Amino acid sequence: MFSSSKKTVRFRLHRWGIEIHAEVPRYIQMLRTNLSYYLNNSSRNKRTKTSELRKIRFNIYHRTEKEKWMIPVFNQKKFYQWKHYGICQNVNSETGDTSVFINAKRKIPNNVIYHAGFLHPLFLNLLPSRATLIHASLVSKQNSGILIVGRSGAGKSTLSVAFLNHGFNYFSDEHPIVELCNGKIIGRNFINRVGLPSLSAKNFPAFKKSFKWNANIRKFDFNPWTKNESLPETCSIDKILFPKFQPRSVFSIRRLKPLELFRELTQDDYFFIDTQDDFKNKLGQNHLKIMLELANGRKGFAVNYGPADIGNLPATIENL
Repeated sequence: MFSSSKKTVRFRLHRWGIEIHAEVPRYIQMLRTNLSYYLNNSSRNKRTKTSELRKIRFNIYHRTEKEKWMIPVFNQKKFYQWKHYGICQNVNSETGDTSVFINAKRKIPNNVIYHAGFLHPLFLNLLPSRATLIHASLVSKQNSGILIVGRSGAGKSTLSVAFLNHGFNYFSDEHPIVELCNGKIIGRNFINRVGLPSLSAKNFPAFKKSFKWNANIRKFDFNPWTKNESLPETCSIDKILFPKFQPRSVFSIRRLKPLELFRELTQDDYFFIDTQDDFKNKLGQNHLKIMLELANGRKGFAVNYGPADIGNLPATIENL
């Protein structure tokens, strides 16, 4: 049924040891594109002993149209499907084991494979450790982190580069890890390349030499790190922004009350997935505790801005 030819990839993601066995070459290529910071620096992966890590294991298989979805084989409550794309998965967060089945005959976009075949199972496997992914950007200065939360089009990438241009450290452009550790919220980096629209890229001439046009996504790729550079791994999260970009917007900032902040956080894609999957167990409880603690004691702001405000916004937020 499955090919015996597999490739194994191992890397350390903070206190989690990721081990991937894949018989799908394009899956490995996808990993190397999206996780090059972690995969291309072997010394970074040796700083923590394997025995100290919580292990998360992925097995990636090819399947064809003739094969069934194998629902009877697995617990249906832990079986998630992307039938439209030809991907199905089984996640056992108790053991840290995930199986992903990818239709060999379909042209599945790489971003779908990345989200359905890696990010979503990873998210489920982080929850037992009271940690979660969140659809946001994260930057920090002097260990004080700013979380930039919003759906596609809100300008998370543009604002994250604007903060870097203002002297902040980079943590993530898409999926930082937020962890509840000993009663405190910490942010962990999840390093990925930044994709900037051409109009946004014009705002950052200092980074111009680092931009590379990506015709597939019609954006500029920007690696916010240099080869063999180790970026800060953790920070506190002190401010949370919910930006809204409009070409003719009048700049405004409104402080959110704690309940408003929590409501905005529950609109996050990962929290929404958790609710839709109806997790009335320890996983769901952990996620809820993370979001409640994240909303408690942090400053939240709703920000409306336009093109002329991008350069000045980091200084304004830093001084709040």
